[in-house]
Amino acid sequence: MSLRMRITRFALIAAGGLALLAPTVTDAHAAFDRSPVGTSVGTSCSGAKTTYNYPSGAPFKLEVYYSTSSGGTNCVKLINNSGKTTSMRVKLEVPANNYAYAQDTGSYRYYAGAVRVHNTSGKCINVWSDVTHNGRYYKLNLVQAHCGR
Repeated sequence: MSLRMRITRFALIAAGGLALLAPTVTDAHAAFDRSPVGTSVGTSCSGAKTTYNYPSGAPFKLEVYYSTSSGGTNCVKLINNSGKTTSMRVKLEVPANNYAYAQDTGSYRYYAGAVRVHNTSGKCINVWSDVTHNGRYYKLNLVQAHCGR
């Protein structure tokens, strides 16, 4: 087999392998299927709750929960009080757990999340959140927060 034929054959095999890796679900929640082990996305959180309001009176807030289950579990919801469907994103990550994360992105009327990461006892979390509403962009981030709880 000539070099050119071997290269062409390799390229076809590689392309086929990449096609197998391509996700087949295109909805915004498909990203959660690829979240690292020990993370999840659901509809509710449990445990002790701390609330953070968005700045400038924006009708959004973050709810951060901590539970002692599963080696410590942090959970976050981004609440939409605008009464309208809005583009929202919330991501919870734990730097001390090799940046294990869970995130939710989409257009929601009531909330984005709940996103949770397990095995967070004694570790700090980062929360990244943003909203685009009525042509305005809002964000609220917590960096190295809720350490140890």
